[in-house]
Amino acid sequence: MRWRKFRFWTAVSILSLIVLFGAWLMAGDLSVLKPGVERWVSERTGRDFRIAGRFDLDLGRRSILVADDIVLGNADWADALPMLTVGRLEVHVRTGSLFRGPVIVERLELSDTELRLAERDDGP
Repeated sequence: MRWRKFRFWTAVSILSLIVLFGAWLMAGDLSVLKPGVERWVSERTGRDFRIAGRFDLDLGRRSILVADDIVLGNADWADALPMLTVGRLEVHVRTGSLFRGPVIVERLELSDTELRLAERDDGP
């Protein structure tokens, strides 16, 4: 009898934590993820990446990301100017498609964007 109560309350506790986490994702301020996103992109690209302006992420059936003043640094051998600058980025994605694929981007809006491509003189 004790084990049933223990398992019941353990299951209720875990379910409550999952619901609270989901509520935080849906209604919470996800701008706290900005440093992690910057670090993740920097590590994957090997270039300095930063979001100097706002970073808003709203999760729901359609997830919306809005970021301002995005800068992706250039390679060490290239010009000192950044490879990519974006004044404003807005992306709307069907959240379910992130898990099932293919990813469905309903809206992609870039403004004040500059992309500088360069090639090494000594080859790749």
